[in-house]
This record gives sequence, C-alpha cells and structure tokens, in this order.
Amino acid sequence: MTHMVLGIGYCESEYGTVRKEWKSHGVYFRFVNSVEEAVRRFLKEPYVCITICVDRVGNGPLDYLRRFNAPPIILIPSGCNIAQRASLLQRGASDYLKNATNQWQAAESSGKDAIQFYLDSAIKATDPLTIITDGVLYFCLETRTVEVLGRKIDLTPKEFEILALMIPHAQRVYTFEVLTYLIWGEEYQFDIHKKTIINHMSSLRRKLQVTPDVRNYIVSVSKAGYKFDIIV
Repeated sequence: MTHMVLGIGYCESEYGTVRKEWKSHGVYFRFVNSVEEAVRRFLKEPYVCITICVDRVGNGPLDYLRRFNAPPIILIPSGCNIAQRASLLQRGASDYLKNATNQWQAAESSGKDAIQFYLDSAIKATDPLTIITDGVLYFCLETRTVEVLGRKIDLTPKEFEILALMIPHAQRVYTFEVLTYLIWGEEYQFDIHKKTIINHMSSLRRKLQVTPDVRNYIVSVSKAGYKFDIIV
C-alpha cells in the first residue's frame, strides 16, 4: 500500500530527491505551495502526515489546517538536508505513536522503525500533534513538550506560552507591548511591566541553553523586544 504525505514549502528543485528518499518507506510525497492548496488536497485524498519545510509559518495557518482535521503536522526548517529531515520525521512519528495513539509499546515490540509502524498500522487518532524541531530543539504544542539535545526542559506556564507564540514565527520581532498583550491579555494594562518580560526571557535563555554549544534561541532586538532564532 502506498501512503501519501503532503509537503508544503519545499523547493521544486528538490522534489525528485525527497520523493526518492521516502519511496523506501512506501511513501509518496505530493508537494503544494500553500496551506490553502494543502487543504484542498487533503479534503479529496487521504494523507498520513503534513510536513512543512519553512522557517516561519505562524499560528494562523496551523489553526486553519486543524479546522479541517489535518493529520500530524511537523515543521522542519528549510536549512535541513534530506537526512536531517528523515531523522526529524522519525522522531515526529515516535511522538505521535506515544502521545496521540498509545501505540508506542506495540511499535517497539514490532521491530519496525516508528515511521514504518505508523504507516503499516494505518492509525487513525483524533488527537492532533504539532511538532516543530531543528534537530537540537524539539517542541510539541499539544503535549507541551520542550527538549534540547534530548533533555526535557521544565517551563512555567507563561514560559511555555511565550515559546508557543514565538517558535512558529521564527525571526519575527515581538515588542514588549505585543508580548505582554498576547501572553497576559487584559492583565497587561495593570500588572505587567517591561521588567517582567525581561525576567521571563532571561529564564528561557538559561533553560534552553543546556550546554555552551547550544545556540541562544532567544535573541534581543535593541530598543524593540525579542525574536526566536530557530533557522538552521
């Protein structure tokens, strides 16, 4: 049986290479250029996964996809090579089995890799899974999982909300005013100050940089605010 995966944002020049890589898994890749085109495709045909190869996507398109019961969504930076993407999709399949289907033990005992087990089982789960990763940082929205180099990072609720806001919008600059309004809502007019944002960002930096070699994902923008740097 041939399974279909929908890819958004891939360069046309790499279509052949990507198709060849995934053919070994019995996967046929169909490529589209926009979220709207993706929705039209998976309303007509059954897809087992959506992979978005882009450095910035935003919560709006993700929410739009979810309105149509999209399958697992994995966001991968455009700078990743084919081997890196395969590794990241393997991790995404593992997390989907573990967190959305409770099939992880069956997958381990089968002797198959996570992707092959997921495909062969024709799993249909109702819970969505949205994964954003660059191979070092791993972020799963629905399970509220954050890892760096395989180490689980414990975040406060507000710290996680900040990541959930900024990661899909990598490289977008968020001003102090916008961050306070989007994270604290109506409270921002009364209780939240610039120092509060600075303290949260300092804490996030410290937690995410588990070793000196890990990049500083939280980047200060002089006299403006912060951006999240996840581009490979």
